Amino acid sequence: MTQCAKWEYKSWGCGNGNSRFINIEMCSAHSQADFNELYKRTCWLAAKKLYERKLGVIDGVTLVSHAWVSKNLGGTNHSDPISYLKQWGKSWADMVKDVETAYEALSNEAKQQETVINVAVDDKVICKGILIDRRSYAPIRAIGEALGKVVVWDDKQAKTSVNGTVIKSTVNRDGITYGWSGELAQVTNTKLEWNGKTKTVHY
Repeated sequence: MTQCAKWEYKSWGCGNGNSRFINIEMCSAHSQADFNELYKRTCWLAAKKLYERKLGVIDGVTLVSHAWVSKNLGGTNHSDPISYLKQWGKSWADMVKDVETAYEALSNEAKQQETVINVAVDDKVICKGILIDRRSYAPIRAIGEALGKVVVWDDKQAKTSVNGTVIKSTVNRDGITYGWSGELAQVTNTKLEWNGKTKTVHY
C-alpha cells in the first residue's frame, strides 16, 4: 500500500465526492493471487479509516464506490470498481460485506484492549467509563444529566444528543452509549482533566 498524500488533503479522485470522502485506489492485478491480496488490503484499509472515526460501514453513506458518486453526486462518469471487481469474481456487495467483517475484527481487537476507568463530576466518581486507544469514553446520559444538560436518544437514527447537539464519536457497550470525553466536555462547556494514577476522567 502506498499513501500519496495526507488523509486531510482534498484529492481529485471522484468528482463531487472529493470534498466528502477519502479516496482509496486499487491498482491493477496480474493474477488471482495478486488480486486477492490487493482486495484484502483494500477492505482492511477502508475498515481502518472508518473505524478510526467510529463511522461504521454503511453502503452509500460511509462507504461508496466511484460508480455511486457518478450516479448520486455527479462531477464524474466513472463506474469503477464494479467491472474490475467482477473481472476477479467479486461484486460491490462482496466488498461492503468484507469491509464490515474487517471493521468488526478491528472493533473486537479494540474491546480486548479496553480498560475500565472512573468518571467523576466535581471530584465525585459517578460512574464507570472505558479507555479505548488512549481515548476515554463516558456514559453520555450519566454525564449529561449530572451536568444538568438535556440528554435525548433518537431511536430512529440511533443517535444521542446533549442540549440539541448530536454526539458523533460514540461506542456502545451492553446497551449503554458512551461518548468521547473530549467531545462531551466541548458540548457541555466543561473543563476536562485526566488522572492517570487513579484512571479517572474529571469533568
